[in-house]
Amino acid sequence: MKLIYDPLYGYIELEKYLLDIIDTPEFQRLRDIKQLGCASYVFPSATHTRFEHSLGVSYLCGTFIKTIKENQPELNITEDDIRRIKIGGLIHDLGHSCYSHFFDHYFLSDLDHDLKDHENRSIFLLKYMNTKYELGLSADDLVEIEKIIFPKISYGFKYSIVCNENSGYDCDKLDYINRDCHHLGLPYKYDYTRILKQIRIIDNEICFPIKQMSNVYELFELRYKLHQQIYQHPVISSIEMMILDIFKSSELNKKKAEYVTDPEKFIMLTDDYINRIDNDEAKEILNNIRMRKLYKNLDSVDEDEIEKEKYKYKLKIKINFGKGAKNPLEYIYFYDKGEKVKIDIKEKMMLVPTHYELIKYRFIY
Repeated sequence: MKLIYDPLYGYIELEKYLLDIIDTPEFQRLRDIKQLGCASYVFPSATHTRFEHSLGVSYLCGTFIKTIKENQPELNITEDDIRRIKIGGLIHDLGHSCYSHFFDHYFLSDLDHDLKDHENRSIFLLKYMNTKYELGLSADDLVEIEKIIFPKISYGFKYSIVCNENSGYDCDKLDYINRDCHHLGLPYKYDYTRILKQIRIIDNEICFPIKQMSNVYELFELRYKLHQQIYQHPVISSIEMMILDIFKSSELNKKKAEYVTDPEKFIMLTDDYINRIDNDEAKEILNNIRMRKLYKNLDSVDEDEIEKEKYKYKLKIKINFGKGAKNPLEYIYFYDKGEKVKIDIKEKMMLVPTHYELIKYRFIY
């Protein structure tokens, strides 16, 4: 057991089975991958990494599943369940690469391979590490951890703690929203502590007390604000497309499949890879980023308004509450007097948006 200090949670404990994973080059590389990708070019303090986020998610997952076990011993949650869920939280982002989501969404968009998505790469790397370092994970462990990373609604509550496929209320979101707000210096914080103490598992579903409905909803409102104000910032999009052009000019562009399928090569792909691309085009674009000579951008809800020959990239921007055009509360179960209930949102909430998703096009030129 090892104690480390986290700015969100204070001192947290790391068990040996977590440390065996953490103290490897494959995991340590997450220190060199920023949580918010290119955002630090616009928001200078957004320099926190996938490393601390991964530790935070693992801690939160352990806290949630242990609290549920304590409150409902009849569920027969085992130590193996807790261990696997904590490992799932720890490695859920292990497969991220240069500038996080940018790499998958833009650079690998034309790659026809299962490993184009970071979740698949996370499991791929864990299996590789389990053999290389003799981590001691059994075949059953790996199957269960994969189900925790790729949950289906039918799997039940144990598989909805790291990533909740149904509602989106999960430990991944709880950590990154509070961690991003903390490092960005935003005056937002989501308090989940009371909800945690009152979560109940009913019919294998995570259910929340109905009196905490507004508090549950607040998580998704914060997600919307962050996408609107930070994650989808137009200048970040301009810089992403400049970095995309740098990567397209590199040797890596011709060897995408080779790099994502070879663990030894893949772990070289961190944010600093951009400084190792040695050609005139890449150097010029990178210099322009540093001198703030950025691509221009224009947002429009109607792509027909833009002359096609004048833009270089067209991006589809979606800003929502996490469930597309739907209210996420429609996918969440609550309980009242010990009984699972579905709520009528318009009846229970005074202020209900008329739309839950904004879709627009961003043109980079």
